[in-house]
Amino acid sequence: MAQTYTFQLRGDPEEKFKQVQELARGRGVSLSGDSTAATFAGRIKGSYTRSGNTVTVVVTDKFLLASWSGIESTIREWLES
Repeated sequence: MAQTYTFQLRGDPEEKFKQVQELARGRGVSLSGDSTAATFAGRIKGSYTRSGNTVTVVVTDKFLLASWSGIESTIREWLES
């Protein structure tokens, strides 16, 4: 079952995308796209879109032991910090 999360982006979207891309890569997740829309794959899979400072993330698949709340917390930390 997919989960959808909405976050408020802090900072410059282009810079934030570069930061998140590095954080994701360090966790074995690859991003394909740009700061307005992308897909990601690794231990979790899904996509995101950005409109202004609002980012919508749809996680379509996760590894068995990952909790939805843990995934949300990590994404929130990456985008809102």
